[in-house]
Amino acid sequence: MLEDIESEIFNAIKADDIKSFETHVSKGAVLNISFGRFPILSLCYLYNAKKIIAKYEDRLLSISTYTRVEENLEMYTLFKQKAGRMLRIYAGKDNIIHPLEMLAILNQASRLESVYAKASKTNRQIENIKLIESIKQSKEVKATETKIVMPKQPLDKNLLKMAVAFMAVFLIVAIVFSGLAVYINYLGNGSEERPYRVVSYSQLKQAINDNAYIVLNKDIDVDEISFEEFGGVIDGNGHTITISNQQASMFKSLSGTIKNLNINIKANVESNVEFGLISSNLKGSINSVNIEINGSMKYTGSASSGMIYFSTLAITNEGNISNVNLKGNIDVIGNGNNDVVYGAVANNKSTIEYITIDCNVNLSEVNGANVSYLNQGSIENAINNGKVIQTSNAYNCDLLVSSIAVENYGTIKNCQNNGELEIDAINESGVYSRIGGIACTNTKLIEHCKNTGKIICNAKYTVFVLGGISAIGDRYYQDELPTYKECASCGDVEISVEDSRSMGYIGGIVGGYDNYGYIDFVDNYSIMDVNTIGEYNLLLIGGMAGLWPSNGTLANNAYLFTTAVLHGLYVRRNYFIEVKYEAYDSGDGMFAGYTKKEDIEKLEIYW
Repeated sequence: MLEDIESEIFNAIKADDIKSFETHVSKGAVLNISFGRFPILSLCYLYNAKKIIAKYEDRLLSISTYTRVEENLEMYTLFKQKAGRMLRIYAGKDNIIHPLEMLAILNQASRLESVYAKASKTNRQIENIKLIESIKQSKEVKATETKIVMPKQPLDKNLLKMAVAFMAVFLIVAIVFSGLAVYINYLGNGSEERPYRVVSYSQLKQAINDNAYIVLNKDIDVDEISFEEFGGVIDGNGHTITISNQQASMFKSLSGTIKNLNINIKANVESNVEFGLISSNLKGSINSVNIEINGSMKYTGSASSGMIYFSTLAITNEGNISNVNLKGNIDVIGNGNNDVVYGAVANNKSTIEYITIDCNVNLSEVNGANVSYLNQGSIENAINNGKVIQTSNAYNCDLLVSSIAVENYGTIKNCQNNGELEIDAINESGVYSRIGGIACTNTKLIEHCKNTGKIICNAKYTVFVLGGISAIGDRYYQDELPTYKECASCGDVEISVEDSRSMGYIGGIVGGYDNYGYIDFVDNYSIMDVNTIGEYNLLLIGGMAGLWPSNGTLANNAYLFTTAVLHGLYVRRNYFIEVKYEAYDSGDGMFAGYTKKEDIEKLEIYW
């Protein structure tokens, strides 16, 4: 069935409705459309659309390449009646019926002669015109590149025999090679200069198997796409691939490129091994791609000795992801054993840049972030607008949630979270919960990042660590400190804990630290406010840090002092607790406390 706009153009041609036709042209409809074998002008001749022909004939005659869309049975039926025996010339469905050929078939000799010189044509099309006139009219045609002369006398018998013989040879060749030769001729040779131009999944499938350079000329609908590997290029050309029931990775190994493409996926996947929806192993690139995913991913295996990665874009990225928009709604379901983790990219070892996520994710006994679970490379200019909710009633299952990365062992720069982050621990199991606006654990560098999203923790007996930028600063590398530079924490925190045995550490920038107690703080600010409900065994809230390290570089940091931020600057807890109950200015340029958000926001050294 034709798409709506294509159907409207076809109906305008049939009715010779010049106003409707011009409306579509003014809206950007291309004149080089070919309805299967029928270019627009060929259809105008076939349906005698005089008004459209009068205005657009010269422009349509100059077209030499065509964008193929679906062929309608109605137009083929009419052509079949007109063509008669000449239908055999066009036995292969990929043969274009050139406007000049259509005039020859319709016996419009005088018009053929008058427009012949204006038309863009090939030697093959000239030969087809000669063949049509030889067989159908028993006439000999004289034609050059610029002129054609229709004969007045019947063709002599010897020439007629030659024409019939030529016709027989032509048909044999067409029958033998119609499947492959015509297909390749239509699509090109798969190079960047002559890419395969596809309009159906069968063509796309063959082109992918050839590792070709592919350009989509039409939207494609398919149940599922699944290939072991692809090393070519898919240029979506702005078109959309809609997948209605994806159950496996589209590409287990993607060393090629996907670009300029829209992908809509519906998937409800159950897997007992790690799973990546677009790719398992990305060594190539995904660039300028819009992806919408709706569905679920469920881990059906038992407890594992290692991590089970679930992802939408790639399990492991060793290539490049850039200019990607991801939206939709996804449920990720684990097994309650801390085995399953989730990220759009589960393990980033290379680069992710200019990615925007408007995807809401529900994590059930799964730890995760909307961009990457584990970042060992670089994430830059990422924006998360999606909500991430994690729920667990499993015994002793720790909960980890963030927006950009759960564990950062690389660099995160120029990123922002606007989405709400929430943990619901509904089992009295002594869980350890960590939420970070940008990352849960930072071992290296988070620079010029901002969190505006609300952080929510609902739990029973639990230990929770929350930070506006990261939950934990961990000196994992001996020669590098976890660093926070030019970061802004603007989202508020809401804590509801139902058990007085609970303990919490909350900081405007970082919740607490692991290992050695060294963190670098330069040019950061926090206007985060905290709302708490319930009773606690211990609750430490710091304007910059909940639990402060022993050492680090401190310079030009500002925090908001409120009645909820009881400890102002920070809390240091070794054998004692150091508490500052008022807005505090260190006096040496390291820290300054403010009572108004506006005073912090207008500081020029910050965001």
